[in-house]
Amino acid sequence: MKATPLHVAVGLFLTMGIALATGVVIWLGASSILDRGAVFVTYFDESVQGLSMDSPVKYRGVPVGRVSGIRIAPDARLIAVEITISKEHAPAMEARRENAVATLSNVGITGAMFVEIDTRHPHEPNLSPPLTFQPPAPVIASRPSEIKKLFREIDTIAKQVQAVDFAGISHTTLQVLHTLDTTLKASRVADIANATLQLVQDVHHALSRQRLERLAADTSQAAHALRGAALAAQTQVAELGALTRDLRSLVADNRPHLDASLAALATSAQNLSVLLRQTQETISTVSATTREGQDRLLTTLDALERSAANLESLTTHLKHQPSLLLFSAPPSATE
Repeated sequence: MKATPLHVAVGLFLTMGIALATGVVIWLGASSILDRGAVFVTYFDESVQGLSMDSPVKYRGVPVGRVSGIRIAPDARLIAVEITISKEHAPAMEARRENAVATLSNVGITGAMFVEIDTRHPHEPNLSPPLTFQPPAPVIASRPSEIKKLFREIDTIAKQVQAVDFAGISHTTLQVLHTLDTTLKASRVADIANATLQLVQDVHHALSRQRLERLAADTSQAAHALRGAALAAQTQVAELGALTRDLRSLVADNRPHLDASLAALATSAQNLSVLLRQTQETISTVSATTREGQDRLLTTLDALERSAANLESLTTHLKHQPSLLLFSAPPSATE
């Protein structure tokens, strides 16, 4: 059977396609082997579900390599993730490895995971799990993913909620409500309500329409009177200001005369002070002289009093014995 040109063309196309696909596969495999790059390892103390071989490795969102291996660590607790960084980014990663930190991140809502590498801040604590074995490659520190942090915080909150004594709080609340009910019953709520109602009625009566209108009228009159007083006070202030200006002008015009008058007044005050001092000295002298004359006058009056007494005694004797005036003996020398 003779082959048709169509069958030859189809066979040739299939052969070329298979050869091209084989070449691409060989090229990709060779490139992956030749472009091995730098190998690092990081350890996670959490589930790595969604992370698989050839998952991307990014540094702040920039693809820098791929996951080349996922296995259980020798301590059977951690998960070892082997990371292959491309030759282009390997030197930079080697230089930043001490301050680098790896985190598991998810791709949208698909559930697929990738490894995100970032630089740890100087004050950020090292949350990487401790290793009890010798790692096979340089280690990049890790930290918990945001999901693990969220679950850890939820677990902490749940423990704190479980530690709350709800039974004690309920018992205390019931006691408070019981005490409040007892207090309200003992405080005569009905009497308080009646008193409040009476107070409201009194207030309503005090604030009746007529009283409010009268109060408004009184307030208007008081405001009008206050406005008049303010205008009068403003006028008086203006007049006082004019009077002050006139007084200042008068003082300025008569300043020389005032200075002369004040100087003369000061001289008169000095002279008056001297005159008062001299008058005081004269009064003191007259007072001393008066006291001396008074003493002499008292002495003279005392002598006159004694003389009067003697004369009265003599007169009494002569009245009873007149002959004593002629026949009496002369007084002795001692009398």
